[in-house]
Amino acid sequence: MSEKADYDKTQTLTETDPIFAVSPAHGITPADLIAWDGAVSLEHPKQHALDSPADHSIGGLTDTYLIRSDGTKAVPATNTDAQVAAAVAALHPSITLDTTLATNLLTLATQLLSLNTQPPNYTFAGPLSGAPAPPAFRTLVAADIPGHPYLSRTIINQGTTSYTVPAGVHVIRVVMWGGGGGGGGTSGSASNAAAGSGGGAGSYLEFILSVTPGAVYTVAVGAKGTGGAAGANNGNPGVITTWGDPVVYTAGYGGAGQGQAYGTGLATLSGGSSILSTGGNINGRGVSGLPSIRLSATSVISGMGGSSYFGGGGSARTSHGAGGDSTTFVGGGGGAVSVGAGDNPGGNGANGIIIVWEYA
Repeated sequence: MSEKADYDKTQTLTETDPIFAVSPAHGITPADLIAWDGAVSLEHPKQHALDSPADHSIGGLTDTYLIRSDGTKAVPATNTDAQVAAAVAALHPSITLDTTLATNLLTLATQLLSLNTQPPNYTFAGPLSGAPAPPAFRTLVAADIPGHPYLSRTIINQGTTSYTVPAGVHVIRVVMWGGGGGGGGTSGSASNAAAGSGGGAGSYLEFILSVTPGAVYTVAVGAKGTGGAAGANNGNPGVITTWGDPVVYTAGYGGAGQGQAYGTGLATLSGGSSILSTGGNINGRGVSGLPSIRLSATSVISGMGGSSYFGGGGSARTSHGAGGDSTTFVGGGGGAVSVGAGDNPGGNGANGIIIVWEYA
């Protein structure tokens, strides 16, 4: 509070507070208050702010220096971005996800670890080839996708049985074929001829399945279709091959060839067709048996059985005799021929098969 002596308006007196004059706050100036506000926001020591206000002005920090977390000056802020970035990086320990993880990363409780956004189909991985190098973001390639190495193969070629997934196997690729159909038979008579057509090959199926070691699956391999009995008798179709109980995958059978009665006129018989497989990733149809042709009482050719992945079907013939059997898996039986007297049977088809390719 100020008073004027004797209320003389021409004389000014200043009254000082003896208690405030000896307090620590007596020497604080407006500049000190500005420095104090800036230092407190940076968690800088208060006494240093009071002692050295010049390097704590907001203008000084913005135009001249960066500041460390401990309050000391770092690099001039007027340097280029690259120089500032390099200097700032040098002020902090390198953070790597290697053997220094515990000491470098886990102790930085207030820091966040993040990654930059990347385009689709990029992966964070090491180099594609050459010497080891730190991982980086790069385009994903086929080699980056873990595979299932091939371990073994199981072949099942007859009857109904069970398949047990071997130890260490987690993926199987299964290929199956149904049984091949039988060829047609023929009847004979003097001065006449007949030719049976061929049976169709068993159909193909393929699927891939994720499995558990030790799992058990019921499977049934399709039997061959037998040839038509001696005489003008059709062959018998093959049998489907199945996987699962209840059945999930079915490989179709080969159709039967047709039998022919003796005669002299031109005649043809179509071969046995095959039934389309169902349930697989790939469902195929077996090769049909070939047709037979009779040109006259002495000139004929029977139909050959449908061929397969494993080879040809039962052979065709032009002379008197039984149809040829298929000698490979899945194929159809050949048709019989009668020239003159005598009946002949058609050839037998072949059994189906299952092949299981096993992967880790």
